[in-house]
Amino acid sequence: MTDEAERVSVVVDVNAGGLLVRAAGEFDMATARFLDEVLRRVADDGADRVTIDLAGVPFMDSAGLHPIVQLTRRRPPIAVTVVNACPAVAHLFHLHGVESLLITVVA
Repeated sequence: MTDEAERVSVVVDVNAGGLLVRAAGEFDMATARFLDEVLRRVADDGADRVTIDLAGVPFMDSAGLHPIVQLTRRRPPIAVTVVNACPAVAHLFHLHGVESLLITVVA
């Protein structure tokens, strides 16, 4: 296992509203591929509704944001919501104009 893989985790749970993806760690250029792999697999498996919980993500840069934005652009469409983003991560969503994905921001 690489050092990057030990710094992050991405877990998928099934719930009544669709799939819940729980991410933890810092998602940047070195680690975003782990989030990307899981979100691609979720989309390829036919998910139509995905909630991404970022409560465990203290930092994310545009490389980490990219897989989330790509998920929203899939066809057929996938309803994507992001919950529990910390203010720093929520600010990244605002900077990139995708704040509409955010449902909850935690202090």
